[in-house]
This record gives sequence, structure tokens and C-alpha cells, in this order.
Amino acid sequence: MCKNAHRIFLLIFFLPVLCCAGGQEQINWLITQQNLFSTGLVDSYESDGTNRAYLYDQALAIIAFTAAGEHSKAVSIMEILQDLQQSNGVWYECYDASTFTTPAGLRKYNTGPISWIVCALNFYEGVTSDSNYASVARAALGWLESMRVTDPCDERYGAIRYCDGPDCAFPQAISTEHNADAYSAFYWRGILDSNESYLLTANLILNYLAREMWGQSDNHNCPYDANVFWRGFNDCGWCTDCQSWTILSLGPFGPNNEQFHSSMGWIWFSQWGNTRVTQNFNSTILGVDGFKSCTDETYGYIWVETTDGVALTYYSICDWQKGDYFHQQMSRIVSANGGVPHTFSETNPETIRWPDNWRYNGVAATCWYYFAENKINPFDLSSFNLLMAADNDFNKIINFRDYSIFSNDYKLYGLGIRGDLNNDCQVDLADLSIIAEYWLE
Repeated sequence: MCKNAHRIFLLIFFLPVLCCAGGQEQINWLITQQNLFSTGLVDSYESDGTNRAYLYDQALAIIAFTAAGEHSKAVSIMEILQDLQQSNGVWYECYDASTFTTPAGLRKYNTGPISWIVCALNFYEGVTSDSNYASVARAALGWLESMRVTDPCDERYGAIRYCDGPDCAFPQAISTEHNADAYSAFYWRGILDSNESYLLTANLILNYLAREMWGQSDNHNCPYDANVFWRGFNDCGWCTDCQSWTILSLGPFGPNNEQFHSSMGWIWFSQWGNTRVTQNFNSTILGVDGFKSCTDETYGYIWVETTDGVALTYYSICDWQKGDYFHQQMSRIVSANGGVPHTFSETNPETIRWPDNWRYNGVAATCWYYFAENKINPFDLSSFNLLMAADNDFNKIINFRDYSIFSNDYKLYGLGIRGDLNNDCQVDLADLSIIAEYWLE
């Protein structure tokens, strides 16, 4: 009786982590977008006059559906992706949700979206234990490995190149965002498969980012030092996602204790300028505070998915106040049907245009809003799966070794502590309860 009562208490106490407390309106909107066609793919934008289903958006939808318990919806997407996957493990960047054809100009294999598909398949398997799509993930990782710089004498060693295929304009470019995506893809597949080769590749990507892309490294090629990640190799742009996504994927610290989390200080305020902007959504929703993509953009606008990515990153480093602030800013512009617009600008707001005033409700914006609402880090399986969070040595059983790691950290406070299983920046009885819940499972 007492044991069962204790178990029920734990399930209730951790309900916001074990399942999703809010955001059902966003899931309903995603289902509506998927039901527009009988193929299983999710139309990326509501009422934009196209049937485009971008690969990245399909990955986000898989993660959101999985987190919401709508596993059959996630499977519908994965089944189609399995059929569309080419023999070398790749997909085009976009498909028509009705016919599976690829729009002109998008016949390219983009390492970022392909990495996101692997991340989504990893997330689904980590939550459901269904490994039916593991071979799809492995095939994609095989292609991503072929895109990696493998010469140890090259400064870019370990990095994943940008793209390939008929419409790839910059095959040798290297994107910080894409490498953050690829790190998570390789790392968590390595954990799921107990595959040391995948973990080694993830480590090479991590070391590249810390060595060449972190603004406080002694090795980067940019003309100044700063607490930021650069946009790409030999590209010293200052961009929002290069800070938020790297922290969500890599964690708050680098392999040599680099203070990755400090880039969120630049995100919040910089006397030399950052990407933070304020825009009026309409005549009544005024002064919405959010972020555009990069500092070198000459126009002001708010990119909604990026802003909720910032909110989620603040949550991940336990700055709850700033996380709540930016997520609440985005809650001001959610549509009545639960969809969330992609971008908006106060300049000529009646004129729909890409990229700064694309006011169509979009899959990416809606999914990132859902993630922030439920504090789900899509790069990190342990942010949703407490069993994986408690399994410190990743041997798929919670035992005395995991308890020992936890107990060594007991009553410590701060970022990046291994014993902090529920990511609240303190190791306490709540973390012990997680260990107890999954003991010897």
C-alpha cells in the first residue's frame, strides 16, 4: 500500500516532465495540417497556397506528436520518410505533401534537416522503445558521416559540410547550426545503439565547434573575441540560433569547460547590438519583444520559432524568469486555432513576404511554441525521458552506479551537474525520487 502510494506521488509530482501539461491546441493544429492530405506528411504552412512539407518541419512534428502521446501521427510521417529515403540515406529538403514531388530549387540534401530527422527518430525511439525506424536513422547517419571533414590537418576537422545535390549552392560551407544538429543526431543514436563510433563522431563535432566556432577560443579565425558562436567557418556572423541551438544540443559547457551558456548574455543585451527587436503585431498587440535571425539583417522583424528557442534555452540554463518572459511574449500572437505565425514585421504588416513578414501559421513556430510550453528540449532525449536522465552511465539499467553518481553531487547547485536529473540546477530529493522511481528497471 505504502509503496504504491509513493509511486503515485512520484508520477503526480513529475507529471509536467513525464507528459505534456499544455499546448494541446498546438497539437490539434498540427493534426489538422497533417489531415489536409492522406499521405501522412504535414503541410508546413496554413493557407499559403502551396502543399510544401519541409523536411525540418516533419522532424519537429514527429517530436511534438511523440511528446504529446500521438504516436500514430508520428508513425504516419516516419513511414513516408522511410519510403522517400534514397539508397544513400538522404532526403530532399522539401516535398509536396500531396504528390511527394520536390519543388524547383529544393533538390538538395541539406545536412541540417537530415540531422533533424535523425534527432526525431531518436526521440521517438527513446520515448516509445520502438526501434522500427532505427535503420532509417543509421542510413542517414552514414550519409552525414560522408559529409564530415576527415583530414586531421584541416582546421575544419570533424565538421559536417552544408549540403550536396543538384541545387546545393554552397557544398563546402560549414554551418554552426547544422553541426549542432548533427552532434545531437550522432550522440543520441550512439546512446540508443551503444555505438562507440557514433559517439566518437559526436565528440569530433563537439571539439570542432569548441575549437573553431566558439568566440573565446584561441583558434577561431574571426577578428575579435566574444562570448558567442560564429555563424560558420570563416563566417563571423552573429546569429540567434547559433547561440540557442548550440546550448540546447551541446549543453551549457564545452569539453574544456568553455562557458557556452554565457552567449545568452549577449542574446539578452549587448551595447554593440544583438538580434533582439521589438515589433507591433497589429494595432492592439503592441511592443512584442523577440528576436530576428542575425545582426546583419537590415530590417526589423520577429522570428517566432527562434524566439521560443531562446525561451527554451533560458529554461535549460535555469533562468526561468527570462524563459517565461520570452515564451509569454510569443503567447500574445498565437492564433485562435492554436497555430503560431512564422514571422512578423510591423513594416507594411498587410504585405505577406518572406522572410520577415511570413504571417502564415507554420509547423516550426507551432512546434517550438509547444516545446517551450512544456520545457521539452528536442535535442536532448533526457529532457523528456527521466529514465534516460537517471541512467548516468547509459547502460540501460538504474543501479548503484547511477545512485553513486547522484549521491556525489547531492546538495550541489549550479549548471551542468550530472546528478541534476530534472534540470532545475540543484541536486536534491526530487532527483533522488527519480532514481527511486526507476531503480533496477
